[in-house]
Amino acid sequence: MNPMTRQTKNIWRLLFVIASLIGAVAPCAAQPMTPEKILQNVKAVSDRVKDYSAVLTASIHMERLKIPEMKVQIYFKQPDKLHIESKGFSMLPREGIFLNPSRLLEKFVPTLLSTEKNGATTEYVIQLTPRADRQTSKRKMSASKIRVDGSRWLVTKLESATQAGGVVSVEFRHTQVAGSYWLPEQISAEFDVPSRKDDSVDDQAPRRQSGPLKGSVLMVYSEYKVNAGLDDALFEPKKVQKDQ
Repeated sequence: MNPMTRQTKNIWRLLFVIASLIGAVAPCAAQPMTPEKILQNVKAVSDRVKDYSAVLTASIHMERLKIPEMKVQIYFKQPDKLHIESKGFSMLPREGIFLNPSRLLEKFVPTLLSTEKNGATTEYVIQLTPRADRQTSKRKMSASKIRVDGSRWLVTKLESATQAGGVVSVEFRHTQVAGSYWLPEQISAEFDVPSRKDDSVDDQAPRRQSGPLKGSVLMVYSEYKVNAGLDDALFEPKKVQKDQ
């Protein structure tokens, strides 16, 4: 065979391999990121943490109320077990302590609202609409909007409207624990819930009106212990002992 012909064939083979690789890679790179895929990536990062314990210090600021700083010990285990230990009274709600990314796709239908660039990081803004089969007559979930850091696949912000017409805005700052696991380092929340009138009384009588609930919460996490193999018994409700 002519050496030039052999060389030409080798070049064509090389070009065919390159073209095949481009054909295999380019469509994936060009495909837009779906909201389901984004939340699956967030879930994969969250699922690496099987359990954790931490000290949570909370500072609560509300109008017309003075609330001392609170410090509690919290324990979490997948998929949604939470236990709180406090020496004194704690008014921290379960929903305000943590956002479990592993359950977002189960509870909500996601819609990608926008894709934004923040320096070298791509951020995704997603609307979360509660699934109809997750709603109950006693407790209805409101639609929310989250912002996801596409470089680390972490939720960095949550905005939600309450049933009463209020607004809650939460920002998450994360830290890397044990060089491997991303967990909240600080959560700051601002809320503004409008006043409500009591319509259960007679129209001729003066209506009771609760004042607006407006304030902020700063929660700081420390002393993390991750994947320690927490016992399920820790999360079981404690039985109240009756006097003999």
